[in-house]
Amino acid sequence: MLLIKIKSLLFFCIEIHLPDIISKISLDPFGRLVLVATRDKRECFIAVSSASSLKLQKKTIRTLANQTVPFVSATWCNRFIKQTESVALLATKEGNIYEISIQPNGDLVYCTEVYPGFKSVMETYMDSVTGIYCDVKTSYEDSTNVFVVVTTQKAIYYFENTIDPTRKSDIFLPFFGVYRDASVTDLKYREFPSVIPVSEIQLYSRPKSSTSKILQRQFAWITGAGLYYTEIDPNNVQKSFLERSRIIDYGIDIQLRQNDNEEPPRSVALTEFHCLMMFPNENLIRGMCTVNQKVIMIDGSMEVQANFLGRQ
Repeated sequence: MLLIKIKSLLFFCIEIHLPDIISKISLDPFGRLVLVATRDKRECFIAVSSASSLKLQKKTIRTLANQTVPFVSATWCNRFIKQTESVALLATKEGNIYEISIQPNGDLVYCTEVYPGFKSVMETYMDSVTGIYCDVKTSYEDSTNVFVVVTTQKAIYYFENTIDPTRKSDIFLPFFGVYRDASVTDLKYREFPSVIPVSEIQLYSRPKSSTSKILQRQFAWITGAGLYYTEIDPNNVQKSFLERSRIIDYGIDIQLRQNDNEEPPRSVALTEFHCLMMFPNENLIRGMCTVNQKVIMIDGSMEVQANFLGRQ
């Protein structure tokens, strides 16, 4: 089961059969397109939503060199690139960063690798990408000043530059062009000592004010050291990620720590003042306040469900 669509307060469950195991999906902000990556064949498909169905396109996303794009993370740029086509950045585990453009009917317009040099960074440091996030710095009315954050197993990398949102293709080639010959020491990043193979990033955006169009956003990233958390300051986005961020302790039971059985959460969700983290190895969901970093909720319903299913 790939997607549940709500229409007229009724749930429609739509199945899509793929010739492989799904490893990642990404839904565009307007709910029209779904990107699907598969695990074994390492392919990437486009699925298109319509009024009553979800139709899988009969082709994979490929580059001009006929290479597949097995992405581990995708970030959509529709909110600030006002074009008929949907534009997204895809990141692969190896460090490839691609820009794709998709027509409303699901046809691929282009797929271009916009920052080939980042793959060599990953190879040099024996690292791998876990996430990518792109957005404007201050407001969607100022769509030229953009930043990109890339998370890896060992670090978080920050890029900022201007773009031309009216450009018809390869919008991010000039953006990453200034980093083309940059060495690792030239890049802006922050390292983390605890490595985990699978991670996740989440964003919370506060409702827009009637008096201001400035964006107020919060960013969270699952790391081995704890939950990386920051409030994105539109006046200094770089410092928000590289200097003003903080690590929130997962609040894992001390007995698990002593037995060396602690594991980071598998997933996280954000509200304005809280984060909810899912811990499959503990069979619970833990809620924490992002202001004072105190545990405010422990939901053991996962354990109840697991015990129930185990008796079936």
